[in-house]
Amino acid sequence: MSIFGRPKKTPPIEKEFETKWRIGARTAAMIVRVTSRFRSEISLSHGEETVNARSIMGLMMLQSEADSKTLRDAGLKAGSRIRVTARGPDAAAAMDALSELFSRGARIDPCIEPGCPSPPMVTGYTHNISHEEIVELQEKFSEIKRAINNVLAVMMALSEMSQRRPEFSEKLARTVLTKAPLIVSSLQEFTQALNEKAGPKPEVGQEIVELQKKFSEIKHAINNALAVMMALSEMSQRRPDYSGKLASTVLTKAPQIVSILQEFTQALNEKAGLKPEVDQRESCISLASLLAAEQIIPEMKATERWSAIVELIDLLVAQGKIKTEDRESILALLKQREETMSTGIGFGIAIPHASSDRIEEVVASFGRSSQGIEFDALDNAPVKFVILFIVPKNQFQTHLRSLASIAKFLNDRSIRESLAAAKTADEILAIFRERGQK
Repeated sequence: MSIFGRPKKTPPIEKEFETKWRIGARTAAMIVRVTSRFRSEISLSHGEETVNARSIMGLMMLQSEADSKTLRDAGLKAGSRIRVTARGPDAAAAMDALSELFSRGARIDPCIEPGCPSPPMVTGYTHNISHEEIVELQEKFSEIKRAINNVLAVMMALSEMSQRRPEFSEKLARTVLTKAPLIVSSLQEFTQALNEKAGPKPEVGQEIVELQKKFSEIKHAINNALAVMMALSEMSQRRPDYSGKLASTVLTKAPQIVSILQEFTQALNEKAGLKPEVDQRESCISLASLLAAEQIIPEMKATERWSAIVELIDLLVAQGKIKTEDRESILALLKQREETMSTGIGFGIAIPHASSDRIEEVVASFGRSSQGIEFDALDNAPVKFVILFIVPKNQFQTHLRSLASIAKFLNDRSIRESLAAAKTADEILAIFRERGQK
């Protein structure tokens, strides 16, 4: 206490570090998770720039030449000198935690809580994980995947709502900032389950090592996507003009995460040599199950985005998949979605989609254009394959799985080449059925 009876201000603790990794979206989120555990004011400085260590966007924007719209090249490069300042009741503990984090090498695991185990990458042994243990992992992962998909469905629903009602933008940002760390934690939970199966024994087999490596890769990809979503959420709370970017990013990234999770499900199934019931409930909706030859246009007349969407909707109306009186309302939903951000995802692919209360089951149509359609795609290239689908309102899981399944299927270059070479609607449908079953 001072002579005036007021508590003395605790002097700040300062320490300099040399970063061993770029402070990008993923690592910024990790720093925020560490600093948020302490009741202290913590800042990071580089040169003349000082930012709040609890701000993902602030940490990523330390490097001024970063593109603030795309977040490309954001963040300090490895080898940069930074100064950390901590002031508060647990400043010393905070500095210790950050010292541990910054002392890690170029490859750091997203687990940053005390006592997190590092995956034992043991090779050269012949004993394999038992079938019963694989089944246990399948059940565990299915449970985690279902919880993550539920969270992603909520995020997607709020994203769709925010595009129509701006007051939902703030709720979307809060939800991402609240739920994304839970997804990270659930992925770490499964990492620990894998590590427990491996155990400390040297007889751990190649199968568990392969699963650990595969899961480490998908966890890295998902954490990167979540970190970008969190950064945009934080930015949108300060600048409303980022709300649209956040919504479109969630609508793009969420299906990608679903697809990534499904890939690991398939890896588990291959190890088990079967597909258990727990996974069958999570099966993706494929184009083969959505389309008939009558819902395919081998050569579209349209040359630009909106006329292409109208052409495919009119095909569904003609086939009785959409009622004539519902045509305009569904077109309005699709137009609203396209005005926010083009559904041209690159590689000559566009996936216009919407959810509507005017239909009772998923409906889809497919169109091909040899010349290409101007779709304002992400890569600015003409679109040659347009997959349009409408999902019943409130079926967000179906919406997610449909997007993920379609995007993953058409991401295969050989499939796109086969579709381009097909001469008739029947040949195109045969490709969907034959290649989609592999």
